[in-house]
Amino acid sequence: INYLQQLQKRYGKKAEALQMMQEEMNPLRDTYIAAVRELSSFQRDQVSETGSDAIKIYQQTQLLLLIMIVFGVAAAIAIAHWVTRSVTKPIAQAVGVANRLASGDLTVKVVSNSKDETGLLLSAMGEMVAKLSQIITDVRSSANSLSNASDQVNATAQSLSQAASEQAASVEETSA
Repeated sequence: INYLQQLQKRYGKKAEALQMMQEEMNPLRDTYIAAVRELSSFQRDQVSETGSDAIKIYQQTQLLLLIMIVFGVAAAIAIAHWVTRSVTKPIAQAVGVANRLASGDLTVKVVSNSKDETGLLLSAMGEMVAKLSQIITDVRSSANSLSNASDQVNATAQSLSQAASEQAASVEETSA
């Protein structure tokens, strides 16, 4: 309406101003309104498309996270199994060696390539088996030496006994 008043002042004729407004301004206004509606529709479509894209990205991210969680849990289980085996296998070997030693088997061979605590335990058990075997060998050697000495003492005692018997017989002959 301000525009209409300005036209009226400029040209002074209301009817001509209305006609000019209807002929020139109304088509421009209609074109402007149509452009605004088109822009609004375009923006609505863009927002809708962006929203759909965001939902797709959210769903893909959710699936990716689920896959990563499953692989993470699987990896954790595999690592836990590996760690458990790396501890229990040498311990079971050490228990087997200890049981064989307890039953008196000193021929057991202990082999350990590991440098961790269980490897050190197996190495110590191997050294223990070697030292026990050496002690048994030394005791056996000493027992054999003692047996030989005992045999010699016995032979000497028998020899002395025989000599004493012969001397006693000789003394008896001489006295009689």
